[in-house]
Amino acid sequence: MSSSTRLTFAGMIAGFSLLAKTYPEDGERLGRRKITGIDASATPVETGSRVLRTAKATVETIGLGAGEIEDDGVILDEKDHAGTYGIPDKQTIEAIRHGARMHIQSGIQSLKSRWNDKCGEKRRNSRFG
Repeated sequence: MSSSTRLTFAGMIAGFSLLAKTYPEDGERLGRRKITGIDASATPVETGSRVLRTAKATVETIGLGAGEIEDDGVILDEKDHAGTYGIPDKQTIEAIRHGARMHIQSGIQSLKSRWNDKCGEKRRNSRFG
């Protein structure tokens, strides 16, 4: 998940900590679960620090101690940003183009499907059918 805004990522870290406490029989397995954030900010140290602060504040809000989140509990994958926030690199532009092509193809398939459904409905309701 993208971590540039931090809130969802921090909430997932806090949520898994709560699960580990709520279900102690599965606590060890759940507590070891690692969630990797994808750094899109190009500032992984600052983003990781913000995620950690937010996760610790969240666990306190839901009734756990901030100590439930270890300082190394935030894992950020840094290989998917272009070195700066908001300026796409060649790989990002190609991913955008690929997504657009897939969306267009998906839209065409959806329209064809609806057309076929309508034609089938007309045939079924036709006196010639």
